[in-house]
Amino acid sequence: MNKVLGYYGAELFTEWNNNATFIMESCYTADDYDVFWCHPAEEMIPRLDYDVYYHAENCVDVFVDALKAGESIYIDGTLYDEIHVDDLINEMAEDMELEEVEGEILNITD
Repeated sequence: MNKVLGYYGAELFTEWNNNATFIMESCYTADDYDVFWCHPAEEMIPRLDYDVYYHAENCVDVFVDALKAGESIYIDGTLYDEIHVDDLINEMAEDMELEEVEGEILNITD
């Protein structure tokens, strides 16, 4: 995890932190549905057509994009578990290792 976060200059918090620049959290609607609100920290009014997701799996790309952008991400425990953040980061680390190996092979043959 540290390799991926360090590479992109990102931070990840599951406990609220005032340094968060991007927030991913579960919210409840008035009729008891879970929705997921993913937004920059400075945007505190939800844009329903852009920032709110009904299915957690739709937040995966949002998480990956925020991480690659070097954001300091606060993600609540529910969403963290729902989108399997540890697995996502492990996959990213594996992809990075492949890129590094290919880069080394290219340098040797050039």
